[in-house]
Amino acid sequence: MAEEVGLDVDRLDREGTLDLEPALKTQISGSVFFRQDTSIHPELLLRALEAHVRAGGVEIREGEVTSMNLGGRAVSSVISDGEELAADHFVLAAGSWTPHLTRPLGLNLPVQPAKGYSVTVPVEHCDSDAFAPQLKIPCVVSDEKLSITPMPGCIRFGGMLALEGFDSSINERRVRPIRRQAELYCTNVGDIQTWSGFRPASPDGLPYIGSLPRAPNVLVATGHGMMGVTHGPITGQLVAQLIARQTPSLKVEPFRANR
Repeated sequence: MAEEVGLDVDRLDREGTLDLEPALKTQISGSVFFRQDTSIHPELLLRALEAHVRAGGVEIREGEVTSMNLGGRAVSSVISDGEELAADHFVLAAGSWTPHLTRPLGLNLPVQPAKGYSVTVPVEHCDSDAFAPQLKIPCVVSDEKLSITPMPGCIRFGGMLALEGFDSSINERRVRPIRRQAELYCTNVGDIQTWSGFRPASPDGLPYIGSLPRAPNVLVATGHGMMGVTHGPITGQLVAQLIARQTPSLKVEPFRANR
């Protein structure tokens, strides 16, 4: 499928994979190398984006939206921490919590919080001869359904998907496969804090992008599952085009909120 849309893909056997990435310790028979893929450090990306938009004059207000004022077929303002904020358009991009905001506007958005886990290990806990200076390429270990991502100063091991509502507790049974992978490369993994977070998952795997039927000046942008960073730029572009009443870059019907 990747080749059909023009991506540069290499199919590699075991020897070819280890020639490309000799630091791998996972038992493999082969791999697929996506030459155009890359990786980012999510926290650093968000800090850089915040600094960029602030420098461009964007005002960021932090607070909890407790209610929305609906008049006719439009939301006129929202109440955030006791302050009324009026606007011509509103974008609901609250991840797994977006349904809490759409429900009062007549749409029960079927987004589930798909809980995932990650274990992030500082490089000082890793075998410097075999891992830290050598592993360059982020990997998805298909059999274990886990990812291994080298980052500045650390290595992140992530995976799993659990539909358990907004339960933020750590299920050690689900974390165990991640720790097993981490232990191939690192020591003292048991002392490393495990993180869990909620990824907004839709029933059909497609995100929700577009206006609400009962309040067209309110748009949603959620349901990206595990592909939020990947889909973020095009989602932002589509939302901006819809608000500006421009022709969207993609057909937005498959992503409509009330599909």
